[in-house]
Amino acid sequence: MNKIEFKIGKQEYVVKDVTLANYKEVLGMLQETEEETPYEIVEYLSGCPKETLKEIKFADWYFLWEEVREMLLGNSESTTSIVPVIEFMGTRYGLPSIEDISLGEFADLDVIASGQNSETKLAEIAAILYRPIEEEDEDYIKLEKYTVEGMRKRVKLFQFLPLSVIKSANTFFLLSASQSLKNMLDSSSTEKNSSTLLQDLAELERSLPQDPGGFSLTSFLEKIPSDLMQLQPYLLEQPLTGLLGERTR
Repeated sequence: MNKIEFKIGKQEYVVKDVTLANYKEVLGMLQETEEETPYEIVEYLSGCPKETLKEIKFADWYFLWEEVREMLLGNSESTTSIVPVIEFMGTRYGLPSIEDISLGEFADLDVIASGQNSETKLAEIAAILYRPIEEEDEDYIKLEKYTVEGMRKRVKLFQFLPLSVIKSANTFFLLSASQSLKNMLDSSSTEKNSSTLLQDLAELERSLPQDPGGFSLTSFLEKIPSDLMQLQPYLLEQPLTGLLGERTR
């Protein structure tokens, strides 16, 4: 996403990305209706004292706050595209090709989606899908092999990824699961439950924006887990239960 920058006098400020680590606090502040709230939010994200913010011209403040508010809430037309490669704290990470996602990865994603409080595990989904790049050239990327140990190391780190990247990983998984379900239906020789599967797939596709990732910040955390729960009985022949890593490639 584009950085929001502004200058007051000789001092330059940058509005920080919202991450999983701070989104709850920011959303809590957004629900406040006090006159000071917008200034407190910009102060929290940029480090610019709210008393200093009050010194700028009204028109400059209006446009700054609208930019920040749009970043936090988004709207039905704003989208976040899937980002195949990211760089974070000196390491480059990539998403696997849909056809390369292993049974082990789908199984662990299924365990997360089937568990309680899956909305709190968005970083785990991102940590399963985004893996360090071992080799890279113009036409080729080799990712580190997926392991539960590697995923768990990334979870804490990914709490500080921009939320847009977390959304990218979750939307990528939804689209991957959607494609897998399509392939299952195309190759299935039985008509059992086909109408139900088709209805669920159609509903999922309607829930995804045309440009993937356009969930507003306030609805995103409720939408993703519910879609995963709808999908998880169909990803494999039997719903998976148990612990992460119980199935491998």
